[in-house]
Amino acid sequence: MDNKKRINPIIVFMIVILGLLGVKQIYATSKSLDITNEDNVMRLAYEMVETSNSNYELQSEINRLEEKNKNFSSDIKDRTKIKKELEERVQNYEMINGFDSVSGRGVEIKVNGDMITEEIVDLINGIRNTKPRGIAINDQRVITNSYFLVKDRELEFDNSKFDMPFFVQVIGNTDILENSLVRSGGILDIIKQNSFNKVEFDIEVKNEMTLPSYDGKINFREARIIN
Repeated sequence: MDNKKRINPIIVFMIVILGLLGVKQIYATSKSLDITNEDNVMRLAYEMVETSNSNYELQSEINRLEEKNKNFSSDIKDRTKIKKELEERVQNYEMINGFDSVSGRGVEIKVNGDMITEEIVDLINGIRNTKPRGIAINDQRVITNSYFLVKDRELEFDNSKFDMPFFVQVIGNTDILENSLVRSGGILDIIKQNSFNKVEFDIEVKNEMTLPSYDGKINFREARIIN
């Protein structure tokens, strides 16, 4: 009677193993069903789309920042260029108006004869066309607002008066100055012909010249109101 009621341990062990296998199978089936569930598939697809969009936006932001950096670099170069141009213009303006003394190679023109006002004006304008660094008459700077008046072989120039002959000093490229001034058809040749050789010029190249700054005492006595 006792033998019939005794449970075989091997059978118990096998029942436990079969139970564990069954639970594992049920869990695996549940996971498989969960993965293939339509809602989960849609959720995964949505997440993939979101990730793709995020990557696209990130790349767009990178491209925008790179373009901004490129434009910023260009702006810096443009600003540097503009600053340099402005500095050169200011320097040129100061040079033309004689704010500072100027030194360098140039030419000196001796002017003698019976000259008239229009001829000295033409001479200075012809020299200006060669873009010199500085012009002076008898070592007095000529500026953009300088005025000239010739009467009875006497030159009135800004706040000074000079008798003939007087000297025009020019600092600049000596090759350009000589070619422009002395050549046939140049300003010196034109003035000589128009004056019927009453005006004479002698030009000399100077290796080193210094023109002083303008004294600032400009006279506008010849200025008149034009209606």
